Amino acid sequence: MWALGDKVASTIVAQTLEIPTLPWSGSGLVAQWSEEDQQQQQAISIPLETYAQGCVKDVEEGLEV
Repeated sequence: MWALGDKVASTIVAQTLEIPTLPWSGSGLVAQWSEEDQQQQQAISIPLETYAQGCVKDVEEGLEV
């Protein structure tokens, strides 16, 4: 599952940086990260709550996406 988790987190990072991504269950999710964070070369951290919002929890939810 780590490979999938890395994909979820990396896609949220891409969306945070306004890099186009394919539509998925977490489309539109972004992390809190400012221009100041970028200037200070801070790493982007994906909060567990944001990460969970991008995950599908069951088949029915997956079919809705």
